[in-house]
Amino acid sequence: RHPKLIQLYAVCTTEEPIYIITELMKNGSLLDYLQKDKGTSLRISDQIEMSAQVASGMAYLESQNYIHRDLAA
Repeated sequence: RHPKLIQLYAVCTTEEPIYIITELMKNGSLLDYLQKDKGTSLRISDQIEMSAQVASGMAYLESQNYIHRDLAA
C-alpha cells in the first residue's frame, strides 16, 4: 500500500457501464476538490505538491510492476 493511492477492491466489466469499486475517499475525489471552487486558481505551491504526490504514487505502481494506463482519469 502507498499512502497516496486508494485501494482498488473490484472492477465489474460484464456489461456497460463498467463499475470500479474503491475504498471510500472521506474528503471526496480529486475532481470534487478541483470543482468545488470553480473560477478560482490553485496556488502554484499546491499544484506542485499535488503533482509530487501523483508522481510518488505512479513511481510506486511502477516499482510493483503495474501500469496505470489512464493517468488523466
